[in-house]
Amino acid sequence: MGGRWKSFLRNGSLLALTALFIGLLISAAAGEKERVCSSVQISMDGTQDLFFIDPQTIRDRMGELDRDTFAGMPLDQIDLAALELSLEELPHVQDAEAWFGSGGALCVHVEQRVPMLRVIHNKGVSYYLDIHGEKMPSTRTFTARVPVLTGMEAADEETQAEVVGLATFIREDPFLAALVEQIHRTASGEYELVPKIGDHVIKLGGLSDLEAKFNKLETVYRDGLNYTGWDTYQVLDLRYQDLVYGTKAQQQ
Repeated sequence: MGGRWKSFLRNGSLLALTALFIGLLISAAAGEKERVCSSVQISMDGTQDLFFIDPQTIRDRMGELDRDTFAGMPLDQIDLAALELSLEELPHVQDAEAWFGSGGALCVHVEQRVPMLRVIHNKGVSYYLDIHGEKMPSTRTFTARVPVLTGMEAADEETQAEVVGLATFIREDPFLAALVEQIHRTASGEYELVPKIGDHVIKLGGLSDLEAKFNKLETVYRDGLNYTGWDTYQVLDLRYQDLVYGTKAQQQ
């Protein structure tokens, strides 16, 4: 008899605990529906010197979806996926994430696209190529500190891939990243570089053996121009194997 009572009590306790658990879930769900958006917290990626967009740009975009920028809206009525998609449609946004933080805050984090090269056409057309080789528009309010590309009038896929490869090589090398201000593509499809210091042009030619060419260039700067002066030569030609041909600047 005692065993039957123990079994009955045990089963009853399990039923009570189950009922309590279900009740808590229902209560929590009801409470979640009653929670409203208390604030909007916007954070940007940590990339320095990037100001294509700012938190106000994100708030303006969010305002297009909701006049009050979601303030006071029930959390269960905010579509986080739709919000992220809308923000990622901005031309300077690489990625956006949205989630609910403590106290009902709507948290939004935005990663900007990183420009690698600014393309300027002879007809005044200007845009950027980001680190993935994708086009992004320029703005009147901000100019990124990246090399300028001139001479590329035909933006065919092969030429653009070639340019992106060169720009990536320059960006990933600390010496070149600090040196190169402008890349010019000639009518014959060769490349010339304009450095930030000195008054000369670097003739690169084609894009084969880039590492060897730039090693020669670094040697010339370190062992040559540091002693003769940065304005000694008008042209440094890297197109010849195992040789850097220099054309001296004309004396004034």
